[in-house]
This record gives sequence, structure tokens and C-alpha cells, in this order.
Amino acid sequence: DLDDVFNSNGIAFTTLEGYLNRTKDNNKKRILYCTDENAQQSALNLWTSSGNEVLMLDGVIDSQFIPWLESKNSELMFQRVDSELDKDLKEEITEIVDKDGENETDKLRSLFKNSINNREITIQIDSLKGDNAPPSMILLPEQMRRINDIGALMEQKIPGLPDNHVLLINKKHPLVKGILKISETKKIIIDETAEKTHDSLSNEIAKHLYDMAKNSVGGLNASELANFNIKNAQIMAKLIDL
Repeated sequence: DLDDVFNSNGIAFTTLEGYLNRTKDNNKKRILYCTDENAQQSALNLWTSSGNEVLMLDGVIDSQFIPWLESKNSELMFQRVDSELDKDLKEEITEIVDKDGENETDKLRSLFKNSINNREITIQIDSLKGDNAPPSMILLPEQMRRINDIGALMEQKIPGLPDNHVLLINKKHPLVKGILKISETKKIIIDETAEKTHDSLSNEIAKHLYDMAKNSVGGLNASELANFNIKNAQIMAKLIDL
């Protein structure tokens, strides 16, 4: 039912009541929104491919307007598409535990924690639905994001990526499966000279996946971005040599 959708100059507008009536999440009174279609593309695709309607709130005033709407409608909750993912966007997969009592999720979480080595980053392992789901994503809880945005607004700068954020790893992605496979092949080392002074290839790719996720949300500075492109070529060269 699109009776509550109004078109003006090629842009569709809706009322809050109309949005809630059309969504399957009506009981929760949650409103999904996006502020940057490019930076939030991976998360946006996951939601829309599952049949969810997402509002585009890309105006400068919108970030200030959202809390006001919530204060006037206490039952409503606005949630940006990249703040968290619902269960219906993930697949439930039965995992086999090895002789050490670990499954693939345990191994991947340990691998990424050791590779990134940053206690402020939460590692989340899931199997995302869809063939085009990314290998890694940055998620930031809604309230934490709002605090970060308010701080940036007060300092008159573009909001950056807070130190505390979630790195979601899609264990269903072939690249992530490949990292796990390489990590279990002990003979593969980045440099032939000394294992003690070089990370394994799996660790290097894991760190690069984190940089890929940061880059997609504009979380790399100019220096990191230049190094990202160099590292990308180096990793591909090493994979070709395997």
C-alpha cells in the first residue's frame, strides 16, 4: 500500500504512520534510515534485499530532527542501517567443534583479535545472507554514533570513526574462508627469512579486511589510504605466488 507516499520532483516522501504501516517491523516501531547511500551501501543492500524499506535522511538538519521526532513519539526508534543487523539478515549454520573444542567462529575471532590487536574494537562473526554480502563491515551502535556526531558538530568537523566500534566478519564469504584455510597451513609465511619478525599471511589479510571495512566508511586518513593501495597490491602478489 503506497497511499502514504507522495512524489515531488522525482523524490518520494512518506509519513511516519505510512512507513510503519508498510513495514513488517511495525510492532517494534523501528524506522530504518540511511544518511549516505555510498558509504553505507553494504549495510543498505543487506536490509533492502531482505524486503525492508529504508528512509533516506541525508539532509544536514536530519540528524538534529531525528531526536526531536523521537521525543514527540516516544514509541518510535530510529536506527541507521549500519548500526546493527537483524537476525533475518544472517544465516544460522551448524558448526563442527574440533579436537581442541573450537569451531570456525572461535578460530576467526581469535585470528582477527590477534591480527588487529586493539581492545577497543569488538569482533563480531556472522554468516550474512546474500551472494553480494561483503567480507567485512564496520558497525556502530546508534547511540554511540549520535554522541560522536554531536561532538563533531560542536567542533565543526566531519564525524570520524570512533575508537570503539564493531568489526563484523562475514564467515560465509569466500575470502574469509580462505583466510581460515591459510591460517591452518603453518608452512605459509609472509617472508621466508624469519617467522618471528613477520606476521603470517592470514594475519596480514585479516588486517587488510579491517582496512577495507574502514575505507568503505571513510575511516582511513590520507596516509592510511595510500598505504592501503600498496598493501592491496602486495597481498595479491603473495597470493599469486602460493
